[in-house]
Amino acid sequence: MTMQFHKAGANHVNEVANSNRNLIEKAFYMRCASYLAHVKAQLLTKTIYEIDSSKKSVLRSNQLLSDEIAQRREAEQKLRESEARLRDFADIASDWFWETDEALRITYLSSNVSQFLGVDAAELVGRDLVEVCPGLDEASRRGVEDHRQMLERQEPFRDFEYPYSLRNGEVRIFQRSGKPVFDSQGRFKGYRGTTLDISERKKAEERIRFLANHDTLTGLPILRLIRDRVEMAIERAIRNRSGVAILFMDLNKFKPINDELGHRIGDQILTGVADRLKRAVRQSDTVGRIGGDEFVVVMSDIHGSDDYQRVIDKVQRSVTEPFDVEGMSLEIGLSIGVSLYPEHGKDRDTLIHRADMAMYQAKRAPDACYKVYSE
Repeated sequence: MTMQFHKAGANHVNEVANSNRNLIEKAFYMRCASYLAHVKAQLLTKTIYEIDSSKKSVLRSNQLLSDEIAQRREAEQKLRESEARLRDFADIASDWFWETDEALRITYLSSNVSQFLGVDAAELVGRDLVEVCPGLDEASRRGVEDHRQMLERQEPFRDFEYPYSLRNGEVRIFQRSGKPVFDSQGRFKGYRGTTLDISERKKAEERIRFLANHDTLTGLPILRLIRDRVEMAIERAIRNRSGVAILFMDLNKFKPINDELGHRIGDQILTGVADRLKRAVRQSDTVGRIGGDEFVVVMSDIHGSDDYQRVIDKVQRSVTEPFDVEGMSLEIGLSIGVSLYPEHGKDRDTLIHRADMAMYQAKRAPDACYKVYSE
């Protein structure tokens, strides 16, 4: 009985132990399942986050790329607009623009060059920059050669002026400015610059200089220019060991014509006298109007009295011929005073003054058409 009891107790213990083991295993498996579920949830959450982050990163990258493309397109559009604007400015500018390569061959000309030169830009591309302005006389050719040397030294330049003969024979004056172009390594790549047609400005400047030194009625030099011509004649006389003669002239009987018939008639007489004087003197002589009815002739290369006497005779005959003015035949006389270099003075003002004094001597002398200065 005791053995049965023990056996029954052992069985009971085994049943309890097995029952507890099952419970423990179930609890363990449930805990493991819970942990695995937790891990799976974390992994899933991390994966979803990483996918979401990656998606956002891709979207952000796409947005940045899209923005960059838009900015580049906008920059390219602005560049095209800027280039078009510059082309328009170049085409309507009073200058034309040009570029050369390192050999000074023209590589670019703005299209408006045809307005100035009468040729298409394409006809000049490839030509030497200097050869398109060869110079029309000795002075301009020397200037062009100096210009080439400066270009070969790769120096910037401003306002180089040169004449250019158009195909129709017209000569225009152009002004060129440019600067050398170098690459990032400092290597010379050519020139870039502008050219301006200054022909009208030159004409205006020449007209201003002319009016400043010439009589508006007759177009003859006035006293300022006459003084310069006397100085030049003296310098020439010194070099050539020759003389100078100054003929100072006053019109006789002009004042009554001017007062009685009016300034319109008087002006026609004065312009007629100027024309006759220019035809009577030598080509190397200068005829000027001092003012009113006074004229002067500057004669260089005088080697004796015959040189100026021949001119005086021609002047006297020419000026005293009747003037036909508005149907009237009008006559005037002429009194001439003469001073000689170096006999009567060695500077311009002394010679002009003494020729004036001699003229008054001739005016006072009966039947004297001219007088040589004397003390």
